[in-house]
Amino acid sequence: MTSKRADLYLFLITLAWGVSWILMDVLLREMPPFALNSTRFIASFLLIFAFQRGKLLGVNGATLKASLLIGVILFVVYVGATLGVKYTTLTNAAFLSCLQVILVPVFGLLLFGNRVRPYTWFFVAVALVGIGLMTLTSGFTIGGETVKGDLLSLLCSAGYALHLLITERVVRNDEVDPGQLGAYQMLVAGLIHLMVSLAFEDFTLPASPGGWGAWAFLTVFCTALSFMLQPFAQKYTSATHVGVIYSMEPLIAGITAWLFLGEIMSGQKILGAFLIVSSVIIMEVGPPKWLSKKFS
Repeated sequence: MTSKRADLYLFLITLAWGVSWILMDVLLREMPPFALNSTRFIASFLLIFAFQRGKLLGVNGATLKASLLIGVILFVVYVGATLGVKYTTLTNAAFLSCLQVILVPVFGLLLFGNRVRPYTWFFVAVALVGIGLMTLTSGFTIGGETVKGDLLSLLCSAGYALHLLITERVVRNDEVDPGQLGAYQMLVAGLIHLMVSLAFEDFTLPASPGGWGAWAFLTVFCTALSFMLQPFAQKYTSATHVGVIYSMEPLIAGITAWLFLGEIMSGQKILGAFLIVSSVIIMEVGPPKWLSKKFS
């Protein structure tokens, strides 16, 4: 697999996750958050198991250990994402949950000593500004009544940054199978969500045909295929690069909302979309020589 093909797979994952916002909005009216997360992850694992039973049964210890660690981190990510929305404004949650774009290179440098090219910081900053322009529409405040949700949303970003970095490291171990890792991390996250749901929620399933349709798409495309493709793709690109590509998620979510809900993008959001797309494209093809020299 080439780096360009890996980036294409990552873009397809980002596309699926951008669409998932509408699906989540539909499903959370019919299901509590931990029940939703548990069913989507466990069903995704069972779907993959049905087609790759022999491969998954042959998992080794190194892959299981990595899956346990990454699965726990994945659980933390979705706790922050779902409960963050509950305790803060949607504006704050959307912005703070996308901060993995900047946290990936920061954590990579501080925790693992990863080398980051100077101009990468510039494009990370541009993408971060773009995310802010697309999501900050009614004022951004941290503190007061929203502080609990703000911290949970930050937990989501920090957890996902760690998820990307640790996945990047473990998939380069020849003993770890990326396909098995993608499947078993979903099983781990799903089982933890299920235990929490049974202990603290009134566990329910979708109640309408539309809800089941949204659940099916969310499970197959936004969960099973996405988390199976990600470990393979990360063998051929960096976690920082992945974070910048994933910054296109709010852009895709905005386009989806326009197509299906009739929401109109303001001039501020269009500018944010332009900055995000520009940063991703330039990261793909490489910066101009004058910019490389300026940051060298």
